[in-house]
Amino acid sequence: MVGFNILIIVCLINVFLAGFLCNSIIPVANKIGINYGLIDIPNKRKHKKISLSRAGGLALIFGFAVSLLISIIFIFIYTQNSVSILLTILLCSIFIFIIGLIDDKNSISPWPRLLCQFFISAIMWSQGIRINSIDFSFAFPGLNQFDLPVILSFLITLIWITGTINALNWMDGLDGLAVGITLITAFSYLVKSFIVRDLYSLILASSILGTSIGFIPSNYYPSKILMGDCGSYFLGFNLATLSIIGSSSKIISNQNLISFNQFNIFLAVFLMFIPLIDMKFVILSRLLKRKSPFFPDNSHIHHKLLSFGINQKQSVNLIYIFSLFFSIIGFSLFFLMQ
Repeated sequence: MVGFNILIIVCLINVFLAGFLCNSIIPVANKIGINYGLIDIPNKRKHKKISLSRAGGLALIFGFAVSLLISIIFIFIYTQNSVSILLTILLCSIFIFIIGLIDDKNSISPWPRLLCQFFISAIMWSQGIRINSIDFSFAFPGLNQFDLPVILSFLITLIWITGTINALNWMDGLDGLAVGITLITAFSYLVKSFIVRDLYSLILASSILGTSIGFIPSNYYPSKILMGDCGSYFLGFNLATLSIIGSSSKIISNQNLISFNQFNIFLAVFLMFIPLIDMKFVILSRLLKRKSPFFPDNSHIHHKLLSFGINQKQSVNLIYIFSLFFSIIGFSLFFLMQ
């Protein structure tokens, strides 16, 4: 068991280091984006008036990877906890980032992109980062956890991770929107991790939070750099992973494989409410119009707000408020039910 003071120190170092490194590397990422043609060109659907580099994900992955790696080394040297989970997250984060980077450069079609995301999600499942059982007591006190059959655990985990990746990617339509939602969600899980002394979600949440803090000044309206698909895939993937680890009540170690039980689906949904509800309604809207769920249009929540005459900055701030509101509700109800 890691002492509370050590948790605070590790958390603060992680947040500061991730934020500092991410912010420091942004000018380099911007130049790389310009030099290698990773440029976002304005069109009818987009609300940007000028072309911007979309290589901001390079800064995000750099700040995150370095801070997480240092935390892994610390845990390995000074505690008895396994680091396999964090190493898996780090490696898979790099893989999902690379997929996004290729998509930014060459525009991968939806189905191959989804297959790649499913494959990485399957790797996560095989390493114990999976939804083994769902705890419904959050909303139904008389109903205990429901243990999932292996095949159902596999499918639900893949759908959850892949769905969250794309939900956050779809929210990256206005300056600062996706990274702001990530910041709020990561902070919520960070607070929960402190209270329940959860080392793994604390480390992951603090790295994501620090990276988001370092990136948001350059991405908030009017943005100087965009995160691109490489950045939004990376952040969405880590929010999905954080939700599995941070919304689970029990950690089980079996033959060096750590897994997580009692996944509190209501807490996870509340903390990611805006991206998930946006994705649900967008998909339904497109299917009702007999269009592909991947067909780009202006049916997202931020497009709706703009259509009401609310400007970009106000729309983003309003979504921030809603995200924070639902996070507080989920967070409060979770602890009231304990």
